[in-house]
This record gives sequence, C-alpha cells and structure tokens, in this order.
Amino acid sequence: MKNNLATTIILLIIAITLLVFSVSRDKKEKVIVKETQQAIEQIQKTLSPYESKDKMKKVVIIENFKNSSVNGKESGSFAKKVIVKGIIKNGFLYVRASVNNKALSEYDDVYAKITRTIGVDYLDFGGHLIESQSLDIPIKNEDFTEMLFELSDVRYKKSINSSLQEVISGNWLDILNNEGKKSVLGFTSTTQQGVIYELALFYECLEKTQCSVVAQ
Repeated sequence: MKNNLATTIILLIIAITLLVFSVSRDKKEKVIVKETQQAIEQIQKTLSPYESKDKMKKVVIIENFKNSSVNGKESGSFAKKVIVKGIIKNGFLYVRASVNNKALSEYDDVYAKITRTIGVDYLDFGGHLIESQSLDIPIKNEDFTEMLFELSDVRYKKSINSSLQEVISGNWLDILNNEGKKSVLGFTSTTQQGVIYELALFYECLEKTQCSVVAQ
C-alpha cells in the first residue's frame, strides 16, 4: 500500500514537472515569436518606401512599351485589365521610363490612369504623373527616370501644361479594393522616343488574409 502511494506521488511529481516545463517552453516560444515579429516591424519602419516595396508582392502592368507623340497626340497607348482578389492593405505605383535613352526632361512625362466601371458608372484616377512629387528615389540615373507613389496618393495633372498648383491626388487603392471592372492605361507624353521599361504595382494584403493582383 505504502509502495503504491509512493509510486503515485512520484508519478504526480513527474507529471507536474513536465506540465510546468511544457507551459514554460510554450511561453518562451510565444515570447520569441512576438519579439521576432516586433523586430521585423521595426526593420520595415526604418526602410525607405523605395526599399520596402521590394518586400511586397508585385504585379507588372506593362514592360518595354514604346511610343511618341505628334501634334499632342500619342502614337500608341497601352490598356491592361486588372483583376483583384482579396483586400489590399497598401502599396506603391512604380514607374521606370526614358526618352531617347535618357532620363525624362522637364518637357516629358508618363501618363498613367486607373479606371473602374460598374454598369454605366465610371470612375478614374490618373493623368500626367509628377516626377517632383514622387517618393524619394535613392539614386538618380541619367539613363532613365524612376517614380514611386503610394497607391492611396498618386500625384498627377490632368494636362501636361497644368501648373503644380493644379496637382491632383488619386486614390488608386480605393479603386483596387472596390467592385467593378478595372483597367490601367498609359503612355509616355513626349515628342521624342519614349519607353516605359516598367510600370508595376507593389502591394501588401490585409493582415492574416490572402490577396492577389493580376494584369491581363
């Protein structure tokens, strides 16, 4: 009887010890996970927008598109259907373009617009993108121009001749996250040989959800 009681007590002590160890280990693992998440968030906060875009998902809308303009009319333009699944938390519009294999001059720009259609209801945001109001680009290149805008704050002018007092802020994020048929269209606005090497969207999904953007 005494032996059975002693055995029971020993087994109980072992069980309690294992339980305490397991709880302690779980707490340590949760602390490590939390600290890792906080470290990642801190790193993201210290990255510039130009750097942080490369941590996001990406969809290329157009590559190596060439055109010119004659008498104020572009020789060609592109239009891509955009399909969105899920909710986009935030992101960037990125453009890299040139004129005659050089960075854009003050007389050149890139025209880009997003549209949404629901039945007869039509909405668009976009126009002549304003390089001077792009987010910071770390290194300026003589051979091409890069521009970066938050999807919720794409800066543009309706006309290339409009003054900077007529700047418009377009919320592309709002269109992307709403119903309807969506498209992105554009061209280079120049009398020379313009090239859009890349026009792309970088984006993040809403926390703990899946999302995707496809261009067709």
